[in-house]
Amino acid sequence: MSINYPGGQYKVNVCDDTKSPVGLAGKSLCDMSDNYFTVASSSIVINQSLIKVSISVISGIEDKVGAGIWTPGKGVISGTVGDWRWALSLDGSTLPAGSIKKVSSITVIRNNSNEGWSTSISTSNPLSKALYPLKVIGKGIENTAYDQDLGITLLSGQNINLDLYGQIEGSGSTDGYVIIKFTDGTSITTNISRA
Repeated sequence: MSINYPGGQYKVNVCDDTKSPVGLAGKSLCDMSDNYFTVASSSIVINQSLIKVSISVISGIEDKVGAGIWTPGKGVISGTVGDWRWALSLDGSTLPAGSIKKVSSITVIRNNSNEGWSTSISTSNPLSKALYPLKVIGKGIENTAYDQDLGITLLSGQNINLDLYGQIEGSGSTDGYVIIKFTDGTSITTNISRA
């Protein structure tokens, strides 16, 4: 898709439709850039996501990771031994020939629970806090610490299937979403479906 703009200076207004400012329910939380940027040409090309992502909940009985530890364990709050297990599929069949997308982190957030899991210790996530460990198994990898190189590189025409594990702490719905960040600064967010 391309959008035609006359050359000139512009500010960026970024909005999050999932959050509302205090006292303004139903409104988007937005922030305007402090600086202008210049558009030299009259056309800006916006690439739509060229990677198809699907994720679904498979079970809640296996024990691969604990709360705050990368080995089998139980929940600190719930005392539950089982982990959520999600099946994640990355489909690069629509990537242009020669394209390479390397995964830098994977984060799973459960809706309405303040609960999440990640391969990254960063607090730059929708919950703005350190999340429980997210163990990734498949394609010859198994991470054992935060911020490890996951070794997940998607090539054009390639499909990658992975299993993700996160310690169960809360009860209730398994609804949520996954955020996959790539080393080129792009990311994809996809809702979790039920198996």
